[in-house]
Amino acid sequence: MHDYWQTVICRQFAAAIQMLRSAVEACPDDLWDERAYGTPFWHLAYHALFYTDFYLSDDENTFRPRDFHVDKAIFLPGDYPQFGGIVTTPEKAFTRTQLLDYAGHCLRKSDETFQRLTDKRALERCGFPWYELSVGEFLLNNFRHTQHHTGQLIVLLRRHARIGVDWLGNQGRSAASANVATPWSRADRRRFGRVTERRVAEKQPLMVNLWRRTIDSPASESIRCLRFSEVERA
Repeated sequence: MHDYWQTVICRQFAAAIQMLRSAVEACPDDLWDERAYGTPFWHLAYHALFYTDFYLSDDENTFRPRDFHVDKAIFLPGDYPQFGGIVTTPEKAFTRTQLLDYAGHCLRKSDETFQRLTDKRALERCGFPWYELSVGEFLLNNFRHTQHHTGQLIVLLRRHARIGVDWLGNQGRSAASANVATPWSRADRRRFGRVTERRVAEKQPLMVNLWRRTIDSPASESIRCLRFSEVERA
């Protein structure tokens, strides 16, 4: 595969996984298994990581799940109406450490997948018969799924914990360059909120002013929890 595109797509895939891991790091303990809002945070994160890992495999037969895997955890309640309520969240939540380790595994697997990707391999039919896609397009499909659920996790953090997750816009970190992830403390989250607001204000002052006027309007009460200046100030 052309070195440029191989590098670019690999880097952006790594950025998506890294943002997912950052969301897992930032999630407060009281939101981790909160089920009042629907599928709890940890279950949504596991679903995203599981399918990132699964679809980075050559096919179903070469995939090996993590040792803590539970079959019913791969599906999300509400997403599969054909199962008629059979799909539910497991009673016991997976731990933050398990999911952070899993994110590291997905980063390494993504690196390995792109390192051995060739032009010929990218044009071959992917190994999952329910997708009629080439390997190259299938990797992009997997990338979109990972970022889709990462966005959902970030919305949960903003809406219910007033925590933001930084956007990785320049390049993703590969497994080789990523630091070992540890859960954020409350002080970390407060500091992150201040840094995020400062960065946005420095780079896009007009956007920030417009944003603040918008969320201060009486009609915007429903999105007030997204306000940058309210991110974990307490």
